[in-house]
Amino acid sequence: MGDTCRVLLLEDHVDFRVGLSLLLKHRGITVCQAGTVAQALAQLEGQEAAILDMMLPDGSGMDVLARIRREKRPMRVAMLTALSDVDRVALAGGADAFFVKPIFSERLEALLAWATNRA
Repeated sequence: MGDTCRVLLLEDHVDFRVGLSLLLKHRGITVCQAGTVAQALAQLEGQEAAILDMMLPDGSGMDVLARIRREKRPMRVAMLTALSDVDRVALAGGADAFFVKPIFSERLEALLAWATNRA
């Protein structure tokens, strides 16, 4: 994958999105940010991976995941949610990884490792 990768980060909470984006950039990852499903769908081209929040103002990260899989895009996808009981739904829908918010310490390191393809 090389030294950098392109990751689409879909998260409607601005502070969390900006903070996670900065951490990913610090690790050499090029990040494209989106706060809505519509913004994420407009940025799918050229992405190598996506980190998608489940609950958004205009839909769900599952909508974006479904489009990625339907179009057979070669992207790794991780889902983020505060709802720990939807992991099976996300994984059955084609997600490669699932992370429960809040993201602290070990979960954050696991997410960052996943994004840099070292998980």
